[in-house]
Amino acid sequence: FGSGFGLAAYPKIAGAYTISDEAFFPEGLFDALKLRAAWGKSGRAPGAFDAVKIYEATQADEVVPALIIGNLGNADLGPEISTELEMGFEASMFDGRMSIDFTKYDQTTRDALIGVQEAPSFGTEEATLRNLGETTNKGFEAILNMSPVRSDFLDWNVNFSYSSNESEITDLGPLQNAGGNLQLGFPIGVEYDPVVMNPTAVGAAEDTELAVLGVVFPQEIIALGTRMTFSQALTLDVLFESQVGHSRTIGIGWATARRETWPHCFGIQNEFNANGRTNLTPNQVVTCVPGKIDWGAWTQDADFIKLRSASLSYRLPDDLIPGTRSVSLSLQGKNLWQTTDYQGLDPEATDRGLDRGEYAFEYYNMAPPRILILNMQVNF
Repeated sequence: FGSGFGLAAYPKIAGAYTISDEAFFPEGLFDALKLRAAWGKSGRAPGAFDAVKIYEATQADEVVPALIIGNLGNADLGPEISTELEMGFEASMFDGRMSIDFTKYDQTTRDALIGVQEAPSFGTEEATLRNLGETTNKGFEAILNMSPVRSDFLDWNVNFSYSSNESEITDLGPLQNAGGNLQLGFPIGVEYDPVVMNPTAVGAAEDTELAVLGVVFPQEIIALGTRMTFSQALTLDVLFESQVGHSRTIGIGWATARRETWPHCFGIQNEFNANGRTNLTPNQVVTCVPGKIDWGAWTQDADFIKLRSASLSYRLPDDLIPGTRSVSLSLQGKNLWQTTDYQGLDPEATDRGLDRGEYAFEYYNMAPPRILILNMQVNF
């Protein structure tokens, strides 16, 4: 914390009621039903060195060393304080073949840790953490587990989860905004960039306005998994996940288009060099023509569906290898498949962490790798 910060208190209260244990609870649908609620305050501390001024070593053209400001610091920096009301229930049905876990939450955060983009005259492009204003988070989480088949030949389990989140910056304290990516009345972390108002007007000059083009964090996350075990020996396990309601900026496309090295822009750049904007739309110009390229032109929806994991394992017969209790073989793959309209490297690739609600963009960084794991486990 900053040197000007004192103490903080975090009261909490929680309760649960297994209503299905009561004599008046009707028999039939539910095996068990528990209601729960909680209220409390919690704090989130800034990073260990966020309050202090930090210098970093760098170099230009690989030969000229220099010191730059990596973090301006904030002597008054303290934790953000969240007050949350949470309610939900847990239910079991059909002799344990189905269970539901549901939670609804309403959270208000004061003195929120928000990264403020400083003026260039401060000598850094990094956001500085401040305790500013107020944010809200509302949403719910639901988990459904089912066992459609239980037999000696097949044990089949299905699990489904869904979560939604709606956040809003309701107060920014003394600031009207804390940087283009933090806008009053909008979710925490938005893509606030120029947008062309006349994108298809051939030959016309671009008419641009600043607007919110997307949200940094997914607004909904959906997961579907299934696990099937045949004859207590062969197991297939698959997990799909979808994230929707967020955006990314293709930073590598933006940078290489400005350098005239992005292949998809060669045709537009050649046309502009030969005939100007006469045969081009404003959208083509701000996407590909150096000197006129807008960051917002490279911002796209980053919704996706991914095959997060798939595995196949087999337990060998116990008496197959003398001296062993059990032997199993497994093959697992991660990030094997995805579908998305995002045209960049990967909809989850990001050049920096998103803790501060900063812009989400990819820029000379790696996508999540595809991984294959072959495993043999022997117990003696």
